[in-house]
Amino acid sequence: MDRKIEIVVRQTDRRRDMTDAEYTHLANTIWMLLRNTPFSFEVIPDGQTPGDRMNATWDQYGVDARWPA
Repeated sequence: MDRKIEIVVRQTDRRRDMTDAEYTHLANTIWMLLRNTPFSFEVIPDGQTPGDRMNATWDQYGVDARWPA
């Protein structure tokens, strides 16, 4: 049986909108967390931040977070 959790981010700072970078990091963090469960899942972005930007950020994590050899 499929189950659904919906996450809505409400900004508390009314002086500015969430940036694409902030949104991308949040979405990727949620994906990483769920990846550590035994369940199959989908994280469906809102479409306001381009997927290629989100993928590029994910790729950058692999460059930034290197384990020592």
